[in-house]
Amino acid sequence: MVQVPTQSSQPGTSRARILIFSHARSGVRHRLTTILAVALACAGARSLTAIAEWAHDAPTEALGRFGIEGLRPSESTIRRTLARVDAPR
Repeated sequence: MVQVPTQSSQPGTSRARILIFSHARSGVRHRLTTILAVALACAGARSLTAIAEWAHDAPTEALGRFGIEGLRPSESTIRRTLARVDAPR
């Protein structure tokens, strides 16, 4: 499920919905912002596998800053999530 920021019915205000995007087979849900943060942290990576390996090997303290506690996003979760995100034109 993708929920993006939307305009409120009141002019000049907007409200952002919670961004929950993808989940692993284990049923763990990762926030879109978390997966994007991990991808941005690895902006120089040459592949999605490299990003997933970084997420797997990174210290728990570093991942905690991204909001990851427990199971880390897999390569397939990162790949599916980034494939569904469409950059604004």
